Amino acid sequence: GKESVFEFKYVPEYETVTLMGECEEEKQDYSAVERRNLRTFLVGCAGIGVGCFVGVKVLGLVWRAVW
Repeated sequence: GKESVFEFKYVPEYETVTLMGECEEEKQDYSAVERRNLRTFLVGCAGIGVGCFVGVKVLGLVWRAVW
């Protein structure tokens, strides 16, 4: 390789200890986004289930009509 011509203007200082203060235990409830996502997932699963059920019934009717 070749020597780089890029000039470093800022080199951050990395330390192993950060200034966080005291550790506080956070109590988190379910958020509205999580509930919305769960509701959307369940409605989607129900829709797919109903669609599969109707599809099987229609294919059964078509199968009987053909044979």
